[in-house]
Amino acid sequence: MAGPRSAIVVDDMRTIRDMIDTYLKRQGFSVTQCSTAGDFYKSLHGAAPDVILLDVEMPDENGYQICDWLRNALGYSDIPVLFVTAGTSKSHMEKAKAVGGDYFVKKPFDEASLIKGVERAIQIRAAKKKDPSSATRDIRKTAIVVDDMKSMRDLTESMLRGSGYAVMKCESAEQVYRMLKNVTPSVILLDVNMPGEDGYEICARIRQEMPHVDCPIVFVTSNKSKRDIELAKASGGDYFVVKPFDETSLMNGVRRAYQNRRAARYA
Repeated sequence: MAGPRSAIVVDDMRTIRDMIDTYLKRQGFSVTQCSTAGDFYKSLHGAAPDVILLDVEMPDENGYQICDWLRNALGYSDIPVLFVTAGTSKSHMEKAKAVGGDYFVKKPFDEASLIKGVERAIQIRAAKKKDPSSATRDIRKTAIVVDDMKSMRDLTESMLRGSGYAVMKCESAEQVYRMLKNVTPSVILLDVNMPGEDGYEICARIRQEMPHVDCPIVFVTSNKSKRDIELAKASGGDYFVVKPFDETSLMNGVRRAYQNRRAARYA
């Protein structure tokens, strides 16, 4: 006989967590409560839950960052995620969907609306599981590829698109700076040997002058000396992929960059 369904509730307000806990237990769920992103990641060391309920406004990482990390760095593509939050504008909903959220319940809520939202999130994720391509299309991950060689930009783009990324390409520092005024990407892949400013200078300027761009930055370059690795780290880069590369090494580098960027937030 199957055991009870399990849920993880992530919210920094205990009254909200307790309320959701009560409603879910009436439906036969076992519930784990988390007040921070750190608590949530620790809770994932056991069996994966049947559903995750995420607040957006959190003290360490917000719900969008948590969901993005869950989907793209940890690889939990099958767990339903329900956002439970007071932010319900169109932009909030689009952002929740872009990072892999399945459904949205507005605060304040009653028991009926919450449970309906949970079941809807589970149904939506189950449908995506049957059609994996739809789940990939739904998570609108965005990558900026910066390289002065068209062949390298095109090669990197083809590999990233295979993992569900929408890709924008730049061949100079000026282009990437203009793009970052209007776009907040999921990841930046940056060559080192560039005309004008090199990759280290570009990365340092992004970190110092563009605080809204808190995504991982991966250096993709043929430079591989110890000094180069130190410069990459000092400028604010998160990982280093050496040319020539294959799709596996590139995507492993992107995943490692996600992990290192999160660690850098708490350094």
